[in-house]
This record gives sequence, structure tokens and C-alpha cells, in this order.
Amino acid sequence: MKLSPKRWRLSAIALLTALSTLFLVNSQAYASQPGEGTSWGQETAGGTIIQTYGALAEERSPNNNVLIQVWRTWDNTVAVSVNHGPRFDLPAATTYASPQVVLEHEDGSNAIFRVFHTGTDGHVYYGSVTAGPNDQTPHVYGLWSQVSGGVVTPNNFAVTVTGGPNGGAYLAYRGANSLEVWRTYFDGRSWDAPSRIPGVTTQYSPVLRSLWGGWRTTTYINTVYNLVYTGTDHRINVIRQTPGRGDWWGHEILSEMTGDDSAELAISSTGQGQVAVRHNNQVALTTINQYGGWQGTWDMENTGHVALAIFLVAYQYRAYLIAQYSNGYVDWKPSRQF
Repeated sequence: MKLSPKRWRLSAIALLTALSTLFLVNSQAYASQPGEGTSWGQETAGGTIIQTYGALAEERSPNNNVLIQVWRTWDNTVAVSVNHGPRFDLPAATTYASPQVVLEHEDGSNAIFRVFHTGTDGHVYYGSVTAGPNDQTPHVYGLWSQVSGGVVTPNNFAVTVTGGPNGGAYLAYRGANSLEVWRTYFDGRSWDAPSRIPGVTTQYSPVLRSLWGGWRTTTYINTVYNLVYTGTDHRINVIRQTPGRGDWWGHEILSEMTGDDSAELAISSTGQGQVAVRHNNQVALTTINQYGGWQGTWDMENTGHVALAIFLVAYQYRAYLIAQYSNGYVDWKPSRQF
């Protein structure tokens, strides 16, 4: 999506507000989310409407406004678009799941991103893509490295990744031979030993998000990791972890709604976030706080848009919903103002 630079300048006031706001107030069920848009725009690459096989994911750098969008094509390749430029298929990558992207760091006028995908063998691979604000094709290097430690997931399951301190990356994934969810962390040099997240089971891919990553936060104590997943009873769950600690805490069931498949999550610079899930092929939305507490009700997306796959992303104070619909075309709209 195309954004004004004003929308994603970090505000210290917003961060202080987030730290003092631990619980959210209720809102009327099935009403619009605050600031939710009422119309959709089309995602394009090089002037051509994007078609995906699954969800489109994106990430944006804070200081030089470099946008990277990644998706699985109908040919099962991993495609990239830089700043809405033409589709570029990354070499030597075949996947049956939606790829993911996370900002690594900014280097002068360039931004370096890590792209992850599930291989056809179920192993997870990653590589780096660099671009500047005026680029429309990526500079590709370091493709592909395998996530170590025996990380493997069903070959049609997406993994989930969020940023960490000092350019790190935190990865979560569904186990290959069970319903358990596992995690592993990359400190910029190596991956730690994978470990199971206690008490978390799902038939689908989990989603892990945090404020880490470029503009979102630079203060270690201001963020926690939030994992959202659809339970085996199809109810939506959230569980949290503090950086530097091994335990998970703050489990909540976001009741009164069931999901067709994986839930989605985006966390804004205020510390509040939005959860989305497909329910009977439409999208249900609710609001959470990264430290605990949630809206208490769900709102149905206000246009009744049919979605076959979804992705959420937040830039500064606003969340955006990206939805794939018939024939693989992709639309986007603002879904929450914080």
C-alpha cells in the first residue's frame, strides 16, 4: 500500500501512552473498528495487479521508506516487489506456503530485509534483500541459508517471524509431526536451540509479532512478544513473552469468535494491536494490548469483503488489512486507527 511518510514517524508521546494503558475498553460488537476504512485499494507491482497463492506479506523501513512485499506465486515461486515496482522472482526458491519478510536493519540510504520461506522439504530458508528508497528491483545476496537446529514444519505451512534486538529475528512455527508450536531465535550470528512453547497447540500456522523492527521501538523494555494462534477448538488465543526471559505468560482466549484458519496480528507503536481472523470467509477484527487485555468483543470488517487469505501490518498509529480474494487478487484498506 502507498503511505504518507507522516503516518509512520515514531512518537514518544504514543509510546508513553502505551506504557500507561494496560487494558482496553469494550466496544459494540460488529461495529467498525475505530478509524477503519470503508473502501479497498488494489495491490500492484509495476502497474500490474498482484495475484498470489495465499497471503501477501510486507515490511517497511522507518527512515527511508523502503517497502518490500513478498508472496507465493501461482507457479510456487517466491516473488518480491520493491516500492511497488515490477514482480521479481527470487532465484532457487520453491514453496507451497506464504513467505514472510522482516526488517534486519538500515544502512545509510538502504534497508536490508530478511525473507523467509518454507521449502518443499519442510525446512525453513532465509536470505537477505537490500533496496533503497528509489529502487524498484531488489539487490539479492545470501540466498538461501537453512534455519539450523532441525527446524521443520509441514511443507504447506507458513512460518512466522518478527524482529528482535540488534537486528535479530524471532521465528515460530507449527511442528511437522504434531500440533505443537516451536520457537527459535537468531541473534545475527546463529540460531539458538528450538524449544516448544508450552501449552500451545494448533492445526494452523501461528503468528508472532512485536514492536521490534525499525521505527516501532528502540527501547528494549518497551515491548513484549505476542503470539496469536487458532486453538484446536478454533477459538483465538494470545500468549506473551518478555524479551530475555524464557517463560510465556498472559494467555488470553479472545472469546465469542472462531477462526477458519490462522489468525493475524499487528502491533502499533502505541503498544495496542489488532487481531484479524477469517470467519466463514469474512474477516473479524478485535483490539488487544501487547501487555494484556483486549477489546472484549469482535467487529466484522465493515464492507463484508470475502477473503481467502489475510495479513495485518501496522505503521505507527494505524493498522492495515491486506486480503487475497477471488482469482488471487489482493486488496488493502486501513483497518484500525490507534
